Amino acid sequence: MLGRTREKELILGLSNFMNLKKLPLFKLVNHNTLTSDLSMKKIFNILFSTKLMAVLFLVFAASMAVATFIENDYGTPTARKLVYAAWWFEMIMLLFMINFV
Repeated sequence: MLGRTREKELILGLSNFMNLKKLPLFKLVNHNTLTSDLSMKKIFNILFSTKLMAVLFLVFAASMAVATFIENDYGTPTARKLVYAAWWFEMIMLLFMINFV
């Protein structure tokens, strides 16, 4: 026999589980926790903000300037290897594409 408080906890837990089924799947992190809409909204706002666009433009312009000097002093293959084909330069362009959408 279950105690009265344990029985209430079991019923409340079962009703909470039934309510979880109604939530969208992308909000479920694991079986017990849910992400908050606030964190998703913050990420969304940062990715599509004009502040990020301004920072990306500045970093992109600075890296292009550095690449121009490298290309002038050491040649095109060196600039391509050090700047244009670097993972961080491609990440800047990817963030540009996401931000433009």
